[in-house]
Amino acid sequence: MSGPAPTPRYGNHAGVLVVARRTSLCPGRPLLLGLQGKGLWASNTWGVWGGAMEPGETPAQTSKRELREESGYDEPLTIIPGAEWTQRVRLVGLIPLYPFHNHIGAVEDQFEPPGFPL
Repeated sequence: MSGPAPTPRYGNHAGVLVVARRTSLCPGRPLLLGLQGKGLWASNTWGVWGGAMEPGETPAQTSKRELREESGYDEPLTIIPGAEWTQRVRLVGLIPLYPFHNHIGAVEDQFEPPGFPL
């Protein structure tokens, strides 16, 4: 018997995988990933910048805001059209927690987030 989809327990989330058009800091390495901080789930692993959506935000706006908040990057970020997908984050593969809207975004040049020398 099917019913309505479960309400997300933790709200919607969004994030962005960043690709640099120019790779002046680390030639030939265009992907820019964030390091998960201590105390976070999957801490000390590399991944996209992202987090919870604020009321009234679109997933793309959340991705841009989270990149700025988490990395200090305050230059333009271009969300690549058509490079968006949503996955449902689950706890131990069983309990649906929240939808995560993924994006691929481009920046002009690599950058060095504060506290993470390349």
